[in-house]
Amino acid sequence: MGVRAAGKEAWLLPVGAVVALLRSAALVPALAVGLALPLEGAARAMRERPLSFVAPLEGALAVGTSVRYVALVAGLALTGAALSAVLRVLYLAGALPTLGARLAGDASPRAFAAGVAWSLPRQLATALLAALAELAAAGYLLAATTGVLQAGAGELSMERRLALATLGALALAIGVAGLLVTRVLGDAAAARTAILGERPGAAFAGAARGYLARPGAFTFGGLAFAVATIAVGSLLQPATAVLGQVAERLDGALMLGPQLMLALVAALGAAAVDLGWLGTVSALACAEVEASPPPLPPRVSA
Repeated sequence: MGVRAAGKEAWLLPVGAVVALLRSAALVPALAVGLALPLEGAARAMRERPLSFVAPLEGALAVGTSVRYVALVAGLALTGAALSAVLRVLYLAGALPTLGARLAGDASPRAFAAGVAWSLPRQLATALLAALAELAAAGYLLAATTGVLQAGAGELSMERRLALATLGALALAIGVAGLLVTRVLGDAAAARTAILGERPGAAFAGAARGYLARPGAFTFGGLAFAVATIAVGSLLQPATAVLGQVAERLDGALMLGPQLMLALVAALGAAAVDLGWLGTVSALACAEVEASPPPLPPRVSA
């Protein structure tokens, strides 16, 4: 049902693709500065000591280990990550009510602009709670990995090594599963916030209840769409390799068009998978209120 509703709202695909491209572009300044400054340091050291083979490396390390460089790149990266997160929340605030209206039986939902206007503050709070939950899951995974490595550093008997390996595998599996579950719960809570108008805490509680009631559907759906996202990116790898080989023989400017087209295809594919997942998680998260249409934001005139 969720995928069918997403298919009926296919106009969200280019919107999602543009948002994905903008989110990627938000991290470009940090990457550009992070690469340009060490290269500049290497070039300057090479000019000052042209006969030294290690001068470029020393110049790059001098720049890369400076406090100002780390602060500048970290600031740009955090700003880009925050902007990327806000763009994602803006998209969810408009797309989820639209999908919810379609799931509720509205033949021509016009809830995108109204959803952005009415549910953005709650979506921001829900996204913050989701980020905290994912950080907690990632912290557990890091702590479990560190604990296993430290426990296995000393001299142990074969029986203890087998027991440690079993416990370590179990702890790591729980950590990876925790990352998946928190991501699914965050998307489900966002759907309930946008479609049902719930507050962030109530939305997370409802999402947890729905997950416990139907853990197989949520887990399988999250895994399936995660694999689909990886598959969409993998399908473009051969084309990327071909473009790389051709670019070595042609002028770089001639390859700009094919590279942009490939990036657009990748963005559209990722947006299609993401839209299907949003429709699915909306249907799963709001399954308990299917009997009565959920309260939606006010309609806006065309």
